[in-house]
Amino acid sequence: MSYLEGVRIDFETADFITRLTLIDSLEGININIASLENQSNLKDYMKEDLDHMMKYRESLLVVIEYFSSADQMAEMLKV
Repeated sequence: MSYLEGVRIDFETADFITRLTLIDSLEGININIASLENQSNLKDYMKEDLDHMMKYRESLLVVIEYFSSADQMAEMLKV
């Protein structure tokens, strides 16, 4: 038995929750990217991690754009 059994939300609420979760992930990955970019003499595995994080960030932006209006995206990218 699921602890959410019987819980119902509308599509707008589900989209809003999804968007906020994706934005939270984006903020976290931006922190990780900044941390690696500020280090000198990155080891090979760290460079690979940074490359994967950059790709993940781009993917997050694509998906966030799907769940956002143009105004929301402009506001988010402005920060």
